[in-house]
Amino acid sequence: MMPSILLAEDNKANQIISKAMIESSGFEVTIAENGQEVLDLLSQVTFDLILLDCQMPIMDGYEVIGRIRQLDSSV
Repeated sequence: MMPSILLAEDNKANQIISKAMIESSGFEVTIAENGQEVLDLLSQVTFDLILLDCQMPIMDGYEVIGRIRQLDSSV
């Protein structure tokens, strides 16, 4: 099974380029277009690594990290 990466990136061109580069290194890539999508995906799937864009619509990467830390500390 390939290691999985969640890529949070709202720019389509960056999504295409980043996904191609990451997949060429042998990883499976799932893309989220904003921070809320990241949290939604994390409630359903486990990823080996999360790459976050800091400036995204709806919820930026900094807020996502804060919420992930809150979830992690409550477990």
